[in-house]
Amino acid sequence: MSTPSDVTFQTLSARGGFKIGLVSLNRDRAMNALTQEMIQAIGRRLARWQQSKRIVAVVIRGEGRCFSSGGDIRQLYDGIACADANGLKRADQFFELEYKTNIQLHRFTKPLIAWGHGYVMGGGLGLFLTANHRIGTESMQLAWPEVRIGLFPDVLGTWYLSRIDSALGHWMGLTGVPVTSTDALSQHLIDYQLADGDLEAMIGQLRQLSWSSRTPDNQLLVRTLLSRLQSQSAVTAPASDWQRTQSVITTMMEPVIRQGKVALPAANPYQDDWIQRGLTQHHAGCPASARLVVEQLAAGWRMSLVEAARLELAMAWQACRHPDLVEGIRALLIERGSTPRWQHATPASVPDDWIKALMASPWERQHHPFADL
Repeated sequence: MSTPSDVTFQTLSARGGFKIGLVSLNRDRAMNALTQEMIQAIGRRLARWQQSKRIVAVVIRGEGRCFSSGGDIRQLYDGIACADANGLKRADQFFELEYKTNIQLHRFTKPLIAWGHGYVMGGGLGLFLTANHRIGTESMQLAWPEVRIGLFPDVLGTWYLSRIDSALGHWMGLTGVPVTSTDALSQHLIDYQLADGDLEAMIGQLRQLSWSSRTPDNQLLVRTLLSRLQSQSAVTAPASDWQRTQSVITTMMEPVIRQGKVALPAANPYQDDWIQRGLTQHHAGCPASARLVVEQLAAGWRMSLVEAARLELAMAWQACRHPDLVEGIRALLIERGSTPRWQHATPASVPDDWIKALMASPWERQHHPFADL
């Protein structure tokens, strides 16, 4: 459960009598995993700050080792594992709140600056990507790791992974392997690359900007400042895993993209550590999730953000009622080190009807919880 201090909100004085909002995720002991209560508090506070004439910009950061390792899947597991209507209702509410907050923050018009260091994954990545100014540091590890727990790349992964390089998008979704800030920058998943130690200096310089009551002018101020800080930063940019392995992964992903055939090799003949890590995670992951990735990305590039959120909410509703998700969380978190007993042995053995069921909406279009978004 959350405590009131798991997420804190401050206002920092800035020039001209304006203020900068500061959101801090404070669950370092849990790698800043987001609970339902934290997500709700962030959504409510930013709705207030959107309306405030004094708040000109907002910074979101994670205290301690990382920005956020994801959603609190133990909290999710407790709901699903109850196997009763109330437990499933709590799980449904978690996903509905999470995705709806993602859309809300995407529509935040003021400068929203996210500081991405350490793990930026899963639900935490969904929060990070809502910002209109996204900063990655040399320690960033950005990933959608849901294949490992029998879910799917959510928090608008449908939209984002279908808009980066196709081979890399499929690779990230099928393996859950993280990318560094260097590759995130090349794929426009972040906007700026700074050093881990630049945070306080950045906040200090934000407070000294010549703010005004005009949001477009303030957006330009922030872009100019962050571009300048990037050019001046002493950041040691990580090497690009993608540039080194692009030709190998592109060849590997070709039958996946063209034919929907998910049959990745168990070993990499080039003996590249990053590729081997991805292959290992893929083969340990959920076969049905791997099939879902292909379907998601085939549909995602034609969708708006809201349409992607509607699809993902239906898929999350179904995942909570299919056995792989609770089994994946059990093996990864509840009984650490145990081998998950997936419903299917390989992606090829997953029936088409199973995938259709996992993607079927339980609501008529006009009754979808996001029908009014």
